[in-house]
Amino acid sequence: MLKLIKLTFLFIILLTDAFESQAQKSKSEKAFEMRDLYILVGMWESNTTITIDTIPHKVTYRMNFRQTADGFGLNMDEAYSDSALGNLRAANLIGFGNDDKKIHWYHVNSMGTTYERVGQWLNSENLRFSYTGKQGEKTYNEVITYAFYGNDEFTYTQIAYLDAKQVKKIFGKFKRRLPTAPKPNK
Repeated sequence: MLKLIKLTFLFIILLTDAFESQAQKSKSEKAFEMRDLYILVGMWESNTTITIDTIPHKVTYRMNFRQTADGFGLNMDEAYSDSALGNLRAANLIGFGNDDKKIHWYHVNSMGTTYERVGQWLNSENLRFSYTGKQGEKTYNEVITYAFYGNDEFTYTQIAYLDAKQVKKIFGKFKRRLPTAPKPNK
């Protein structure tokens, strides 16, 4: 009888362990490509040059990245203001596609553009995205590269072409901004 109780107890333990193991396997794991993007989480700022048709404009460009969807994606807000270019306010949703093994970056901005950039890590320090679409009858291509220098600095380069002619270049060296507490009134 004691042997039967021990065998029953052992069977219950093994069965419980098997169910727990199966439940753990059914949970999706975050792709390494997505986890590597966590380096972007935080607030960033840069004195950036935006060149439109050879005319440079200096702006303070800000980006703020946050995790979303239980860490399976990132939200990013970005903004700059310029008297000639106007005010850019943009919202971005970034995630990893398990089917195509690419990073998808959905972008909507206050200047009336909406599109999806697709990209991937080139190596452990460089991330590249691209987009191809139409502007009227012309082909519009855009390439964005992030180059990381440690955890608190990256360069951002965006180059846009219209029928293979460069029409826009954005370059900025972004540094992580630490949140600051408000100063008390005296």
